[in-house]
Amino acid sequence: MTVTKFVVGPLPTNCYLLTDDRTGASAVIDPGYMSEELRRAVQKADVQMILLTHGHWDHIAGVEELQKLTGAKLVVDVDDELFLTDSSLNLSVELTGRPLAPLHADRTVSEGDSIQLGDLTIHVLHTPGHTIGSCCYQVEDAIFTGDTLFKLSAGRTDFPTGSYPQILSSLKRLCSLEGDYHIYPGHEGVTTLAYERRNNPFVGA
Repeated sequence: MTVTKFVVGPLPTNCYLLTDDRTGASAVIDPGYMSEELRRAVQKADVQMILLTHGHWDHIAGVEELQKLTGAKLVVDVDDELFLTDSSLNLSVELTGRPLAPLHADRTVSEGDSIQLGDLTIHVLHTPGHTIGSCCYQVEDAIFTGDTLFKLSAGRTDFPTGSYPQILSSLKRLCSLEGDYHIYPGHEGVTTLAYERRNNPFVGA
């Protein structure tokens, strides 16, 4: 398994290219913007799907172009599917002054679902709080946490459908997982679950 990180867009957002080393099958996680570096990478890869951790503009604005380039299928948690077509939920007007063109999910997922990418099995963890349908994707020793868990921090809960009690519950759920994992968040630097258990003030809030 190979994970390549791209920092994209004006906010900026972490976008990841996840590749199964044996088959070459790839997924892009949270394409918030199509940078030239990301564009070159996906044109060389076998991108089969786009996985969204949630439906905010800074995580989905590159989906349309990415689908045109690759034909990849779009996957989102069922509780955030409405964000793909509702500019008041995805914050596109608030952040850019104009609504994002509606997107269509090819597959919706829920807690406990699994997604096959080549030989990799990706497990869906429903982690509401930042949005009602925020989710994390766990595959082998990695968890892509979107805007739920950051290094030493957590996602905002003051946007529509956000909930501070829910995100605290989601953080505790993540930190109760057995073992250690590489954490790939939606913004800022990568970390590990063990480090966050010891140091993240929101985990014990």
